[in-house]
Amino acid sequence: MKASFGFILFLGCLCLLPMVFTIWGSFIDAVGVMSLPPKVTAHYTLKNYATVFSRIDIRWIFNTLVLTIIVVVGSIIISVLGGYGLYLEQNKTLETILLASIVIPRYAIVIPQFLIIRYMGLTNTLLAAGLPLLVTPMHLLLAKTFFEQFPKSLIDAARVDGLSRFGALFRIILPESKHLIVALAVLKAVEAWGDFLWQYVVLSKTQKKTLSLGLISWIQNAGGSDVIKINPVGLSLTISVIMAIPFIVVYAAGSKYFIYELGGIE
Repeated sequence: MKASFGFILFLGCLCLLPMVFTIWGSFIDAVGVMSLPPKVTAHYTLKNYATVFSRIDIRWIFNTLVLTIIVVVGSIIISVLGGYGLYLEQNKTLETILLASIVIPRYAIVIPQFLIIRYMGLTNTLLAAGLPLLVTPMHLLLAKTFFEQFPKSLIDAARVDGLSRFGALFRIILPESKHLIVALAVLKAVEAWGDFLWQYVVLSKTQKKTLSLGLISWIQNAGGSDVIKINPVGLSLTISVIMAIPFIVVYAAGSKYFIYELGGIE
């Protein structure tokens, strides 16, 4: 038992090591972050954070918040309604198709998605950045699995009392499904915040960029500037820390609901 715990602790420390290095490297100068082996007594500074924050456009933050809200709200509505429909109809063929679609890498269909977005005239809009994230097969199946824990006799009783199927969903099932909703919101918020590649494809105008796209584009395009020459690695690590903070906050806020959802209804 002690050996197993020690091995798990070792793996945990090994997984945390890159995060620790990232945080540590964001607070030191170029000499310290590039030294091998790393020096704990390096010169610590907040200059990296000051440089990055000075480059942040307030429009990037606003665009990120709007995109996240659009994706989270839209995805929850679609996932709940779709999962509820799968729960009522028990269509095995459709479930098989959804399961099969999970194994297809999302970025394998980026080109067809971009052509559709361009044909619709939505390039350089937050709607274009959010549309592909609204429907997630895994979330549909997650919602369907959650609803299966409610007996169908409950729906039948509600129908006898005069409620429609949607009425039973909104008045009986959804009030007891906050754990599902929070879990879906956490998963989708994290996905929307870090979806750099698709945002890079559809958002080219500076005023339309999100925070992740804006910062990463800046660090890539400023390769010849004096600012980047000062501490290129430190600035990159600082951006990584800044982009990771919302993930940690969102997960910490909804972790108990997320774990509850994975464990099912008690």
